[in-house]
Amino acid sequence: MSAKDLERAIVEVLHPVGFVRFKSRREWRRERDGYLEEVDLQKFRWEPVWTVNFSIRHQLARSRLIEITGPGNFGLDFPINERIGSLLGPMSLSWGEDDPDGPPAIRSLIQGHLLPYFDQMRTGGPYIDHLTKYYGQRWTLVTPRLELAILLAEQGRVDEARSLLSGAPNKISPIERARVAAVYRHLFGEDPPQPTPA
Repeated sequence: MSAKDLERAIVEVLHPVGFVRFKSRREWRRERDGYLEEVDLQKFRWEPVWTVNFSIRHQLARSRLIEITGPGNFGLDFPINERIGSLLGPMSLSWGEDDPDGPPAIRSLIQGHLLPYFDQMRTGGPYIDHLTKYYGQRWTLVTPRLELAILLAEQGRVDEARSLLSGAPNKISPIERARVAAVYRHLFGEDPPQPTPA
């Protein structure tokens, strides 16, 4: 078995459901219903061992954010980016190049767990719940928080969106505070409350 066998196993599952290779790398992407989904095959740095990662973002929310704040450094390319083992619990799964169980295991995980997970996220509610859990409580990464506010506002959950964008602490950079203010003004037609001390 080789990396090519692992790659072939991924393609056999992903290609029929609309994923295409991205930039000639071991990455495959699919865009549907406003979401961008990605799967990639990753080799560990110090040994011939491979794992599969997956990512998803709300492409329309990202586009709206760019329209409001302009292009720039958005930090994480995907707000949800995990290893496939996380779908089975807090674990990391990997396969050596000489492991014959690798290709069938990867096919089974993608078919039985990852594709249903993407379908679930695409319904909207679970995706928003994930962003709320990891980015809506603290000012860690600003871009996912802004995208979450945009999604909530579009759903009519205006008070929740306003709360997310209020009280930006001084610890975030002036550039990030300017982005928060731009989204706040776009959504609510007024300046946000003054930042609070860090």
